[in-house]
Amino acid sequence: MEAFERTLGDNLKLVEKILFCKVDAPPEFLEHKTFAGIPCTTFGYPNHFLDNLNYREWLGHPLGMRACFERVTTKYIYATDPDVLFLSPTDELYLSVIEKHDVSMIGVTCWNQPLAAGPFPTVINMMIRTADLPDSDFLKEDTVAEEETGTIFPCGAKKLMHLPGEYMVGTRLEKYASEFINPNATFDTGCYLYLWCKWHNLRWVGFLVAQSHHLYESRFYRNNFGLKDKLPVRKLIWHSTESVKRPDHYWDNYMAEWEKYKTRMAED
Repeated sequence: MEAFERTLGDNLKLVEKILFCKVDAPPEFLEHKTFAGIPCTTFGYPNHFLDNLNYREWLGHPLGMRACFERVTTKYIYATDPDVLFLSPTDELYLSVIEKHDVSMIGVTCWNQPLAAGPFPTVINMMIRTADLPDSDFLKEDTVAEEETGTIFPCGAKKLMHLPGEYMVGTRLEKYASEFINPNATFDTGCYLYLWCKWHNLRWVGFLVAQSHHLYESRFYRNNFGLKDKLPVRKLIWHSTESVKRPDHYWDNYMAEWEKYKTRMAED
């Protein structure tokens, strides 16, 4: 977390407070401190069924993020994975596009696998206008996972566990699959935000990787409303991905980029 905290503190300008959901902590857990010099609250997951290790592996990310959304009181949410390096004031760039073009969701796409939502921004790193989040009825009766393991790939599962209203869970729901850009690709965490935007004619912008598979730049993007502006040219973030599962590969690349960042900052 050192690299994440340092680059966040160095580059982000608009973040007023930070929320972490500790999905392996009991509901009563609550901690207040600072992170990168910003007030930070860490809280336990409201429904402690995530003490099941299998559930936590598959469901900790989407359920924890949704729990954070429920606590937000600001006009905008900046959601991010922790295995990123912030390389510029991405919050300022995202907000400027939102305000200029009436955009609801903006952020980076997924570089290492094709997703059902195509170039729609992902919670790897994205800003959301809070008022444009799904309401409490969205997917209220639809979201499921496999009961024994908690896996979000329940095809052929013996018994399904219902997760009412947990729209951040990336389970493939056959009744909606055909509405996605790539219905045979991966349904990842947050992918149903795409469906919400589609149903409500909300605008989005997704930034693509540059020459490196890990590096996102403002020059390369897709959107759903014909935006063709030349945005200020800057590097946005470096994303590791799967650093826990493949420490011999992606994590080494991440740490090498972190060393380069520290060297650049020292020279400046």
